[in-house]
Amino acid sequence: LRACLATAKALDYGLYCCWLLVTGPPSSGKTELYIRTASAYRPHVFTSDLSVPGLLSLDRSRKGEGVLKALGSKGLWLIKDFGSILGMREERRNELAGAMREIFDGSWDRHKGTGFEKWSGQINLIAAATPAIERFHRINADLGDRFLQIRVHRPVGLEAAEKARGQVGKQLQFRRELLEAAKGVLTAAGPAPQDNPEWDRRCWAAAEFIALARTAVIRDYHHNLQDVGETEGATRLFQEILSLLTTDAALHNQSTLDNHQLPILHRLIYDSLHLGRGRILQNFPLDCGLTWSEVRETSGIRHSESLKRTLEDLQAIGLVNRVENSAGHRYHLDSAAVELIKAFCAI
Repeated sequence: LRACLATAKALDYGLYCCWLLVTGPPSSGKTELYIRTASAYRPHVFTSDLSVPGLLSLDRSRKGEGVLKALGSKGLWLIKDFGSILGMREERRNELAGAMREIFDGSWDRHKGTGFEKWSGQINLIAAATPAIERFHRINADLGDRFLQIRVHRPVGLEAAEKARGQVGKQLQFRRELLEAAKGVLTAAGPAPQDNPEWDRRCWAAAEFIALARTAVIRDYHHNLQDVGETEGATRLFQEILSLLTTDAALHNQSTLDNHQLPILHRLIYDSLHLGRGRILQNFPLDCGLTWSEVRETSGIRHSESLKRTLEDLQAIGLVNRVENSAGHRYHLDSAAVELIKAFCAI
């Protein structure tokens, strides 16, 4: 919730563009709780899916103005199902990805039968998707470096069932109360916090770590490792992280960033990685190695082939080393990874 509200409110401080992807299984509250909370911000536009015609002119139903015309030069775009991009034909998907890259950078135009359409401004975006989006490597390559990510998990257990039972027939009341609470938080925000060089360094280390850990590893049809892709630049990630955390501090009326932002920073770092990579890296000790069994235990990755490939990926991109000894082998974080983790944790 903090990340969603900060992504929305960042528009009011003239900070760098923030795009946030909220992923989770169906019925985990992505839309009803997280996306709806952010809708307390004005102006915003809700869309159920994505289409290029719906950006500037008409929406998918061929009614009303498109997203960019509705928001003007500044606003919040809320997408209920970003996963709809997976069902598009490749040419339409490529066209949409290209348009969204330009929108993130602040301007977009296109020629159409009735003339020339042009937009410029800043759109912050919060989108919901199921975990299937993470397995679609082409989308991650085209748009992944523009998104920070937060994962949500489905509620479990008897307590969750009791809460759901208590909300039966009260959905409208719940939505009203949620929006009123969110509006109160947004309205009570303080001025933009002062610059903090220490947190600049933390955010830069976090951005470098995410960029390295998201580097693509290319495999052939038989899943054999072939090559390692280019690592994305860290500048855009740094600016997004700093914008989001700065706004979070303003929402808590802080004069500067402090350790209150650490939990959300750590969440953004590891949730923005491929699920398996994040699980391994988040639970790796800085000062000693782990056996295969220990990595399996700490990461919770039970499928042996998945664990094997993920460890191979981390070795290929240089974040994890496999060290042989008389007792077998152990996995260690590379020294560069250790230094980055120490920097964003301020150890």
